[in-house]
Amino acid sequence: MRSSITYASLIVLITISAVHAAVFYVNPTGDDNRRGLTTDMPLATLERAVSLCRAQPNGTHEIVLSEGRYFLKEMLTLDQRDQGLVIRGAGAGKTVIYAGRHLTGWVKKTDKLWYADLPSELANASFRVLLANDRILPRARFPEKGYLQHESRFPVRWMSSAGGGWERPPTNDEYTRMIYHAGDIPTDLRIENAEITICHMWDQSTLLIAAHNSASRQITFQDRGAHPPGAFGKHDYVIWNTREGMTKPGQWYLDKVEKRVYYYPRSDENIESITIIAPISVTAISLDGSKERSGAHNVTIRDLSIMAGDAPMTLAGFGGSKWPGVINANKAAKTTVERVEIANSGVWAVRGADLQIKSSHLHHLGGGAIKYWGTALIEGNHIHDIGLVSANFVGINGGGKSSVVRRNIIHDTPYSGMAVGGEDTLIEENVIFRCMQVHYDGAAIYMGAGQRCMIRRNIVRDMIQKGSGYGVSAYYLDEKCQECVVAENIAINVPHPTQNHMTLNCELRDNLFICEGDMKLAFPRCSGHKVSGNKFHLSGKINLIEADAVTEWQNNLFYIINADGGQVLTDFPRSEFTPREKPRYFNAAIIKKAPIINGQLDHDEWPAGGTSLAERPTQRSVRGAPISAKLVADNTHLYLLVNVVAMFSKQRRTGAKWGHDEGVELTIEQKIGDESHLHVLRGFTDGSLRPAEIPGVTSPNSPAFTRNIRYAADMTDKLWRSEWAVPLKDLGIDPSKKSTIAFNLTIYRSEDDVYAQFAGTLGETWDLTRGGRVNIDLSKGL
Repeated sequence: MRSSITYASLIVLITISAVHAAVFYVNPTGDDNRRGLTTDMPLATLERAVSLCRAQPNGTHEIVLSEGRYFLKEMLTLDQRDQGLVIRGAGAGKTVIYAGRHLTGWVKKTDKLWYADLPSELANASFRVLLANDRILPRARFPEKGYLQHESRFPVRWMSSAGGGWERPPTNDEYTRMIYHAGDIPTDLRIENAEITICHMWDQSTLLIAAHNSASRQITFQDRGAHPPGAFGKHDYVIWNTREGMTKPGQWYLDKVEKRVYYYPRSDENIESITIIAPISVTAISLDGSKERSGAHNVTIRDLSIMAGDAPMTLAGFGGSKWPGVINANKAAKTTVERVEIANSGVWAVRGADLQIKSSHLHHLGGGAIKYWGTALIEGNHIHDIGLVSANFVGINGGGKSSVVRRNIIHDTPYSGMAVGGEDTLIEENVIFRCMQVHYDGAAIYMGAGQRCMIRRNIVRDMIQKGSGYGVSAYYLDEKCQECVVAENIAINVPHPTQNHMTLNCELRDNLFICEGDMKLAFPRCSGHKVSGNKFHLSGKINLIEADAVTEWQNNLFYIINADGGQVLTDFPRSEFTPREKPRYFNAAIIKKAPIINGQLDHDEWPAGGTSLAERPTQRSVRGAPISAKLVADNTHLYLLVNVVAMFSKQRRTGAKWGHDEGVELTIEQKIGDESHLHVLRGFTDGSLRPAEIPGVTSPNSPAFTRNIRYAADMTDKLWRSEWAVPLKDLGIDPSKKSTIAFNLTIYRSEDDVYAQFAGTLGETWDLTRGGRVNIDLSKGL
């Protein structure tokens, strides 16, 4: 009897579940006044189908879209009422959803140009995407090819991303003003329409114009870019969306003043028969809910195409991380996108948490393909021709825990094929080629801050450096990567197959790298890198950057082809390390205005330039984050600035014990007549400065000498900084004469137990035999 009741209850539960799982059918020729429960009585719109699903009892409902074109009137917003919803089409290219509307009423303006007035609902629109016959159109661009060169300069040191960026914050004027060469920009440029893209090192900033002064050749932007014009020594820029940029068929621009769209038809196009679509929304389908309702989890979208999403007029951020998606799930989780085409749109194809994106075709996008976080599965997708509106974008960008990115094909991207990180990420069996077609620092597979990640069995080919920059590589482990492995991969025609920067205990094993000409393997500022079982085929020279980072080298083979047939090497050619026996010299810049000694770096307080503290006491290279210094002088003082970057700031010790806590040591020579006195001064993050008493070495008058020195320190999450003012008279320097003072700077960085010096001493940190010398010539600059 108990079994019968249980069985009967199960039948009831199954029946209830089946009732709750409603299916609604939609066809562009349907009628929203119908119930939509059968294929012969379909609804007309996706919006109506969603509304009817919400009216059903809770359940996993499904919307089935037949072949045809569906035009959204506005962004479709799903929320908690749509939990578990499935939206299914008849196949990619058969069922097409547009986040846009037709533009009609085209009028001939000139022999080349046609225009259409914006409809009333788009009268104040500022869209950056336009489609013709399901093809995203190129925007008006000036110049037609290549870039213009501006004259702005920003000679400030980049402290690494781990170090918080620029050595000092750029000013608002530095961010928002650009000086251009005479004749490059028309004096009557219509600034209401124009957008200017400023190129940086690994990204770009596209900005609207606030003012144009043709007499001073100055453009003022409405907002700040990611970096100031001229940063990184880059001066490329380009102008979009102007009449001057309409130079070839297929281009268009939006005249915001006239409220018209202009188009230059191709020779094979009849303007009256092509379908031109302008976007009505950036995002087509949002799963993020509203102010009243939370997002929609566990939504599935499959077997359809989505097109015509717009691109926002905002900064895209590194890798495009700030822009939304055509399918946007910032506040929803576990979204599945399968066998979907997303194309001819302006932003990410899909963005969200815990994504499953499978067997989809994501292409011709103004932004990138996939932005994920949480735990994601990105598998079997074809991604290409992205970054058409903003070249900041990568194919795939993400982090999180235990994500899998496998068997994707990625090609023709302006920046990296993918930029990922996270913990225990697996990247395997992807094929990537023709990436890095715009920027100067990136890779087919770029990883930053990855923990225990695996990059294996991927194929990368045809990656060529364009212009000067930090480099283009196949596999790139960057700042803060720890215990990551790059294994069993192939790189073909990539002269710089592996780049590693500021990593800890990572591994390169069992890879095959093939290229014509020279090959570069780089490990700058890395520590504990293992290299084993790799095969390198090349026809030129091997260039190994910072071999000190490699702590284990086993079973690697170099096959070097040359006119004599070639040779096989089991080790790379090493230049013998010869310690420097002489001091290292530095010329102090002469300044007119003294810096404020407060541990903070303000605009124009210190001049550009400086030097790195990059030698260990052994004179070998310092591993880890960069440390830099400036030495300048006026007719009263020698001034010093020291920046210490932290990769793992939570591991810092910030007391005041030398050799245990973060600290800076200044060793400096004092001359009194014919006598020389040595002072060793140690400063700490709390602003304290004290002399070190080293018997038989330091001067008994060091406490009095120290009291006359101004010292200050300031610490942030990413770095700490110290500033010094040392009186020249206390050093025995006559300002009227050229002087050379023996000195050294040493940093103790507690997070990795490193001593970093201006000049490695081959002995005690305070030994000036091979230490530094600073030249002070006040006859120059004053």
